[in-house]
Amino acid sequence: MTQPTAVRRVPDTFRPFRVLDAYCCIGGGTKGIKRAIPGVHVTGVDIQAQPDYCGDAFHQGDAIEFIREHGHEFDFIHAYLATLTPTLGVAA
Repeated sequence: MTQPTAVRRVPDTFRPFRVLDAYCCIGGGTKGIKRAIPGVHVTGVDIQAQPDYCGDAFHQGDAIEFIREHGHEFDFIHAYLATLTPTLGVAA
């Protein structure tokens, strides 16, 4: 008879957990990731320059192209794209 055994991932002590934050802007999501996962390395990518980005590394460019080329280098990819829907026919 077999007994259930907890399987745990052995952390790699020489490499931090790497997260790619796509569409990062100045890093609102990055701050939450860094709070939730101590010691994480967060790389942000955005189409616009973000001189005040709060993560560890930043790449300016198209997020989809960056994910296609470098996505395999990360343990997790966070991609949240907020869209603004214009209000039609509403008078203020």
